[in-house]
Amino acid sequence: MFVLKKKKMKLPVLVLAVLLLVTSLSGCGGAPAQNTDVEVFSSETSSRTTVRERMRRQLERQKAAQESSGSSQSGEDSKAPASSGSKESSGAPAAGAETEEKLQVGPGLEDIAQLIGLKAGVEISIRDCAVDVDEGENPYDVTWDYGKLYDTFVQEVDWDLLFDGDYYIQTFPGLAHLYHKDKALLLKHFQTVGIHEGRQGCKDFNVAAYQKNCDARIQEAFGDSYECYYFYYAMNQKTQKKIVTTGSEKKQLTTKLTRMQQKELDMINQYREEMGVAPLEYDAELSALACYRAYIDALEDWDAHDWLKADENQDEVNWIINMIGANLWGENTVHGYQRTREYALMQGPFTAWYINYRYSQSHYDAMVAEKYHYVGSANCYVSDYIKENPDYPNANAVYIHFDVFVPKLTTPTHS
Repeated sequence: MFVLKKKKMKLPVLVLAVLLLVTSLSGCGGAPAQNTDVEVFSSETSSRTTVRERMRRQLERQKAAQESSGSSQSGEDSKAPASSGSKESSGAPAAGAETEEKLQVGPGLEDIAQLIGLKAGVEISIRDCAVDVDEGENPYDVTWDYGKLYDTFVQEVDWDLLFDGDYYIQTFPGLAHLYHKDKALLLKHFQTVGIHEGRQGCKDFNVAAYQKNCDARIQEAFGDSYECYYFYYAMNQKTQKKIVTTGSEKKQLTTKLTRMQQKELDMINQYREEMGVAPLEYDAELSALACYRAYIDALEDWDAHDWLKADENQDEVNWIINMIGANLWGENTVHGYQRTREYALMQGPFTAWYINYRYSQSHYDAMVAEKYHYVGSANCYVSDYIKENPDYPNANAVYIHFDVFVPKLTTPTHS
C-alpha cells in the first residue's frame, strides 16, 4: 500500500510511505505476496523498457502478423477484441444470430427504446476486463461492446452534434490523461461508456438539461436511460433542435463499472461494513487514473509503486494530485509475473484482487481506513516484461491491477 501526501510548498518534497504488494506466479506454482515497508525521499530510476522500445516491438509484431497467412493477429490463446456480434460479449438481444437486415433501427421512441438495458461484454464477462497494452486498437482501456444493434445506431448519428474532442478533454482530464488525449478513441468512449453515464460531450448539449426540457413522452419512454436521449435528440433534429439543452446541471450523472471493477467495489465496501465504516464512493476520474497507473507500469516495466517514487515523474504525480483536488493519494497494487503474455491474459483477469489485499494487513487497512471516502479501480493490464529482475528471472509477461483511494476530490461527479 502506498500513501502520497500533498505538501504546501513551492517545490514539493514528497515523502512516500510505501508498502509493496507483489504477487509472483511465474510457472505452475505461486509465491506468497511479499510486503516491505519503505520510506523514500527520492529514488533512482530502475532499468526498464522505454516507450520507444515498446512501440518498436509492437510494430514488429504487427508486421509479422500481416506477413503470416490469414490467421488472427495473436493466435487463439491471446486476447483479441471480441467481434461486435460475438455470443459472449455482445449486448444484443438473445436472438444474436439475426441478420442486420432484421435490426429495427430508426428515430422513433420505440426504435431507440430497444437499447434500454443492453449490457456490454465487460459488464458480463471477467475475461473481457483485460487490456493488452501491446496489442489491439486501444491499449489504454477495455472495449465496451453492446452488439450489432447498438453499433448500427451509433453509425446513424451525426456525432458532431454531441461531441467535441477538446471539450471532452478539458471536462474529463483524468480520462483524457489515460487515453493520451487521443480524440478518436475518446469519441468511441463517449459513444459507448460516456453517453450511458450522462457525460456532457460538448458545450451545447447537456443530457440532464435536455431530459428536463424535452417532451413528457420522451421522458416516459426512456426514464433514466441517458444513452437513449442522445440518440433521439441527434436523430430527430427537425423537432428537437429548439429544446433547451444547456444549463447548470452536472456534466456527468452516473458511472458505469466493468464486472471486475464492480466486484472490487462491492468487496471493499463489504470489508468496510464489517468494520462499521462508511462505504466508499466510486469516482470515474479516479478510476481512469487507477487504470493509468496500471497502464504505465505495464508499458514501461515499472514494478509496484516505483513509478511514483522516481524523481523524473514527480511533476506528473503532482499534476495528477492537483487535477483531482486531492490532498492525499493511497494505492494498493498487484503485479503478477508470468512466463508468457498468453498465460498472463488467461490468469490475470480471474485474479481476486480484493482477496490479495484482504490478507495483507497494510493493504486491508487501506481498504477500510475511515480517512478515505472515494475509490477508483483499474481493470487488468497485461504486457510483455523484459526488465532484468533477479526476483523474477523467468518472467516474460506481467499482469497489473491498482486500487486508488483519496479522502476528497473535485471531479464532474463529486465536487
